[in-house]
Amino acid sequence: MVRRLRTSVLLVSCLFGLLGIASAAQGATVTVGSLHTDVVESTTAGSTGTLTFANPVVGLGGLATSPVDGTIVRWHITGATGGPFTLRVLRPVPGGYMGVATSGGAVPSSLGTQTFATSLPIRAGDLIGLNTSNKTDQVGAAIAPGSLVAAWQPALPEGTTSGPTVTASNAEVTFNAEVQPAPKIVALSPSSGSIAGGTSVTLSGSDFTGATAVSFGGVPAALFPVQSDSSLTVVAPKTAKPGAVAVTVTTLAGTSAAVPFTYTACVVPKVKGKKLKAAKKALRKANCKPGNVSGKGPKVVKQGVKPGSVRPVGAKVSLKRG
Repeated sequence: MVRRLRTSVLLVSCLFGLLGIASAAQGATVTVGSLHTDVVESTTAGSTGTLTFANPVVGLGGLATSPVDGTIVRWHITGATGGPFTLRVLRPVPGGYMGVATSGGAVPSSLGTQTFATSLPIRAGDLIGLNTSNKTDQVGAAIAPGSLVAAWQPALPEGTTSGPTVTASNAEVTFNAEVQPAPKIVALSPSSGSIAGGTSVTLSGSDFTGATAVSFGGVPAALFPVQSDSSLTVVAPKTAKPGAVAVTVTTLAGTSAAVPFTYTACVVPKVKGKKLKAAKKALRKANCKPGNVSGKGPKVVKQGVKPGSVRPVGAKVSLKRG
């Protein structure tokens, strides 16, 4: 079996893989690539190139493609020598695959599992790949019935689209990557607050751990400590005018899609000429409050704040009757 594996690996010259597992570092991560740590042998690449899995990684139930949009924060390789090796993100496009992102080079210090930090954006459905640098580079391999390794010789250039040049079956290259999913906001509670700011807003969703910023219409909000990976509390900043703004959460994995938060205000209505009771009703409906009332008479002859003025919710407007 070892000999058969060696033949398959030499056929592709170099190997590449993806998979998905859970971890808890900057937040729950998904591992894409090979889950094997039982390296059968380290085999010489024989040529420079790009390696990936064309079929799902079946050895231990790993994932061949990323199931989520996010960022690769770490990658691992086992049984490799030489290098430097680089991690690639490959995107399926008409006509094959396109290389869309590449990590910095990494040189393993032993045949054991090595971990390298990186920050590579990845989309759901993307593959990960491994680039070799030299013909003498060695990569770890494990027997995995049903798996299919695809390779480009030479390496697939960045931004270029093509299908793999060679494939090999029943083998996995022992490398993988940890993908941190991008944050997602499901709901805000409350979903509105005064333009004066200061409203405590709880965001419900997923993958909030490690949040670095929450924005209300481009204005940063003050963050409370993260309550959980699915709940985050912030203080809404003040703004100049009422209306809906976009709220987003940013982590190392990127920025969430926006959800609306509505700022409310006291937009002072014209109450001059109204009877006192009607004037007070109009003020309350506009999120204002009646202030000091002076004078006598059935109608309001003067108001203390100009109509159309924007004030924080609950702002008082003095009235004069005559």
